[in-house]
Amino acid sequence: MQNDTPAQKFHIGEKPSDTKVATAPDAPQTATNSDSKEVAQAPASFNDKIFALIIGISEYYCPKYPKLPGAAPDAGKIYEFVRGTLHVPEKNIINLRNEQATREAIIQSFRRLEENTEIIQGDAAIIIYYAGHGAMALKPVEWKDWYTPDNTIELLCPFDMMSPESDSHEGEDKVKVEGIPDRTISSLLLDLSTARGNNITLVLDCCHSAGINRGAPHSNPSAIPRQILDPQTISPECDSDIYDSRTRKSNEAPDCSGFSGLLWDSHILLAACSRHQSAWEINSAGVFTEELLRVMRKRSLVELTYRSLMDNLIIPSWASQTPHQEGNVVRHLFDPSGNTGDASMIACRREVTDGRLRLSLGAGDVLGITPGSKYQICSTDLLGAPSLGIAVVEAVTSESSSFLTPSDPQFFTNNKDFRVGYARLANAVRPNLLAYGQDLRFLEAVLGGDNQAPFDIPVIITSKENEADLCILVERDSVSFRRGQANSYYRKDGRSFHLMKGNSLFTLMEPRLTPGHTSEIGKDVAQVRQIITLYANFTYHITNKSRHPITRFASIQMHELQHNGPNLNKFGENLIPDLDKKLVKVPVDMSLPNCNPYYGFTIKNLYGINLYAYLFYFDPSTLDIECWYNPQMGTVTNNRGVPVDTCLPPHSELTLGFGNNFMDPAQFNVPEGRDIDICCFKFYVAVKPLNLGSIEQSYNMSRGATRQPQHLDLRPDDSWASVVIPILQERCRNESDN
Repeated sequence: MQNDTPAQKFHIGEKPSDTKVATAPDAPQTATNSDSKEVAQAPASFNDKIFALIIGISEYYCPKYPKLPGAAPDAGKIYEFVRGTLHVPEKNIINLRNEQATREAIIQSFRRLEENTEIIQGDAAIIIYYAGHGAMALKPVEWKDWYTPDNTIELLCPFDMMSPESDSHEGEDKVKVEGIPDRTISSLLLDLSTARGNNITLVLDCCHSAGINRGAPHSNPSAIPRQILDPQTISPECDSDIYDSRTRKSNEAPDCSGFSGLLWDSHILLAACSRHQSAWEINSAGVFTEELLRVMRKRSLVELTYRSLMDNLIIPSWASQTPHQEGNVVRHLFDPSGNTGDASMIACRREVTDGRLRLSLGAGDVLGITPGSKYQICSTDLLGAPSLGIAVVEAVTSESSSFLTPSDPQFFTNNKDFRVGYARLANAVRPNLLAYGQDLRFLEAVLGGDNQAPFDIPVIITSKENEADLCILVERDSVSFRRGQANSYYRKDGRSFHLMKGNSLFTLMEPRLTPGHTSEIGKDVAQVRQIITLYANFTYHITNKSRHPITRFASIQMHELQHNGPNLNKFGENLIPDLDKKLVKVPVDMSLPNCNPYYGFTIKNLYGINLYAYLFYFDPSTLDIECWYNPQMGTVTNNRGVPVDTCLPPHSELTLGFGNNFMDPAQFNVPEGRDIDICCFKFYVAVKPLNLGSIEQSYNMSRGATRQPQHLDLRPDDSWASVVIPILQERCRNESDN
């Protein structure tokens, strides 16, 4: 463990004497917001399971760094919220203000959390809050394995940045204390996540990019940006002990039974602004922090997820800052158990267009939204949230937006305070799913029983097995499933699910190799209905095609990976040289499961425009759809025209599974009792950020893969593309098998 000697005289729970921090009542039952409304508090069970590191720096050692009158008070308000609303005991809180927030103290505080045995994985939540200056510096040329889109790195600025290091000898050039690079923070977070679980919330109220200031608030001359324009150069050796230790741990002992190493899966990030914006404070308060506190005080905490918290922020237009969120944002807010909301729900907002009051849905062509489809509108994105009413898709306006019209003309009158909500699919206008079963009575009970709610996707019975999309086979008290004998998802006449027409995904595979969903369950009608819905959604999303091939925007390569010291690098030839002939065969030796190769992907932007890339894993045997890579997202209330940070700048490359994006490499296996298995990866690229979270679904079963400025005038359906890459995993034959 690095940096074992404490740098400051502070302890967990100590309040700095120079910071005005209100001590919360010992056990308040309610809190009052600025509107004098009572607000429900966090459940009492949260109290001693939440831990916090709260940092606020208003004054810096270096006199040329501007003072931030609001930063330390903002940290004090967060402390008051954590103590008074979340009821977190003092002993669980580390407070650093101003001169206490040195570089060494901040790093030590991360390590103290990592070493705290009271923080139990799966039963604790960690909050890390930082208010202060942010900065940018040129990346050291020696950091070849740390990719950045513009050769710069982002910094958090500790109090003592640019001060002489204490171990500098007299007569020597004084070594200056450096800022804390993004590489260091990422490594510390991954270490903390590995030791204490990934229920970590990182809140940054600072500028991500100090050197670029867009949208300065000329109408508010008293506003102050939280940025330092000229930080010192970062040395190549900066925190090499922390980073090298992280890469050794992550690559020497990979987790072969799960896939939990994504940067966005190690924590949840709530950031004040995008990479090329400024985070502002005015009247001694940060705009971002004030909005976070306003929403958390106004809304019941048990009704909030991180997504709904961010979606309800109202950033003043003069600030021109776009809050960003990243990670598993459908988790319940600060919930130690890590419970999640309903990821299938799509954010929508009240909007006036063409003089009409409607709902704007944050999804469109990419998700296969179709006019006439019906959605339940809810005030929260929690599982089982009650419906406020039904709304119908009136028009799909782009790849990422649609308009809904409430069925009840009085919807907005009855819900006057409705501004942001969430839409849950009630009935999709899609081609019918044809289901066949030899037990017609049971099939009719599943599909059309008197007490059954309608499927959200239309399902009808066919008497001909060779026309079926899905076969439901009943034997005594068990039910099994398999794809239809001539699955009409893939029929050339487009009779059912016409989006599959012309898609050669499964025709690339020999019929005998295409695995079916053969898991047996009891004759549980609800469970059978769940599998039918999962099957229909799975096939619909894997076959929903873009107008143009993905090569219009980007190239994709897949490589085996090999160790080069502590790092993984590409090895051998590209496994998908032709995306039109993209079936990839992977040998799997299950006698040595921990020694099977790792694989990674490289996406290259072929154009001079920003692109956004997404990667989903589809398992046809389990019907699982899981997001493996998802860049930062903005909020539903983003300022129009303000972009979310891109992960693929013009002509750049994005590596997945190696490099510094912290997505673990893919490793394949073949389930017990099979010689082959198939899984698929689906890539999306788009010229605008997309919200694809509603695609994900899961049915708990074993799985076959783990996861270790040019302007184009594009029509909505031309502004995105996708490709599906099927992976055939084939068990290696050992001599002992013959």
